[in-house]
Amino acid sequence: MSEEKAKLSAATIRAELAHRITFATHQCDVPIIADLVLSNSGDEDLENLTLHLDAEPPVVGSRTWTIDSIRARSELRISDRRVPLAGSLLDSLTERMRADVKLELRRGGNVVAELRHSLIALARNEWGGASFMPELLAAFVMPNDPAIQRLLKDASRMLQTAGKNGHLEGYQARSRKRIWEIVAGIWAAVSARGLTYAEPPASFERQGQKIRFPSMIEEHGLATCLDTALLFAAAIEQAGLFPVVVFTEGHALAGAWLQPKALSSLTVEDPMEIRKAIAQQDLLLFETTMATGRHAMPLSRAVAEAGRQVSEEYEGRFVYAIDIRQARGRDIQPLSSVLRPVQRSEEQEVDSARAAPPIDEAPDLPPFDDDTADEQTPQTPEERLERWKRSLLDLSKRNRLLNLKTSGTAIPILCPDPARLEDKLAQGERMTLITPPPERNTTDVPDRELYHLRTGESFIEKFALEALEPRRPPKFPHLWPPEIPPPLT
Repeated sequence: MSEEKAKLSAATIRAELAHRITFATHQCDVPIIADLVLSNSGDEDLENLTLHLDAEPPVVGSRTWTIDSIRARSELRISDRRVPLAGSLLDSLTERMRADVKLELRRGGNVVAELRHSLIALARNEWGGASFMPELLAAFVMPNDPAIQRLLKDASRMLQTAGKNGHLEGYQARSRKRIWEIVAGIWAAVSARGLTYAEPPASFERQGQKIRFPSMIEEHGLATCLDTALLFAAAIEQAGLFPVVVFTEGHALAGAWLQPKALSSLTVEDPMEIRKAIAQQDLLLFETTMATGRHAMPLSRAVAEAGRQVSEEYEGRFVYAIDIRQARGRDIQPLSSVLRPVQRSEEQEVDSARAAPPIDEAPDLPPFDDDTADEQTPQTPEERLERWKRSLLDLSKRNRLLNLKTSGTAIPILCPDPARLEDKLAQGERMTLITPPPERNTTDVPDRELYHLRTGESFIEKFALEALEPRRPPKFPHLWPPEIPPPLT
């Protein structure tokens, strides 16, 4: 090897490039090169260099950098890493397409270093998943889609029919109860669509999936859990509220802030922050798939189910949550939608009216925090307890009052109504504690998951509630092993 070739062979390229890009990457100006470093491990300076970037197919535009020199035994980090994307090509993609990106460091006509990288260009309506582009999910929340306008119009009409204010005024009323009502109206309007649930692909929460835009959902009547979560998020945002989307393994949930708040960051991977917001009645999180099907569930059941899915019992299944308001603040804007008139048939209107559930009454909710701060010191024990609860800082696992682990001295008791149990014990009634029924793989035993999907209720919790009723045998005695009698009050 000649001295000149040995000198040039000391150059290397190190780069961190995106593995997936989509039309949303182009629209939100997300850089595809996170880091770009040129190294010279030789003993002499390298001068008069150029760095060239090309892609085939050309989903990424060509770019050339002029490098005056790279000092001996040093690195040069490129600060200007802007690369043009082929927006028109990405906008037209209906399926994934593989592309090869090539970086070449040249001196004159000689290539002194080279780096090749393969990436996947996704379809226009495809999200790359939490493993590749978690923040870009917000681009698929499309509040300006024409279907959202029609949905909100129906929500307003249903609120008026229920004797409530039909305005969708966001946080102007400064009332958490009013925010609940608005979300309940949106829930009723989506439920009235009679959507059919579609199974999402495996591991979609990390690997991504194609997304049905609101107009596509309205036209075809099909939606996965992610489709419905984004549909609700878009309607919530268009109504002037702040939406949140939460992912667990294989599932997606939607939520709305009950007062103008946001998560601590754009994306959150700690479920404790979500549980804290729910416990303080700041966040209304709900299971969106319960709005699909012919027999839609009331919003209150969807809220209870979402709370169960993000509870500590299922903490290992939590993936992440994304705050749409925070995303908008970072210029991750909604994708543009194509205006297409969609007419619903008279038969669809009749079916929708039949499927719509009644609008839930809002539970007792505290006032806005800033309103609470202006009030006088709480006088009653209930008011003081509420103030103490909301000012409690340690909601982490260190707090034994909130996180008592099962052990030899701490045995969990399944009792959905502890107040009734306490009353019975205070009255001197005799209670029997029994072990839970074993799991059985027989066809004559109701499947708990199927029962929950069909009714929205917990099979075992309903059994326990019935066991508390005076002298009323449970409806499911065959679930209990014959050697253990059913519980009696």
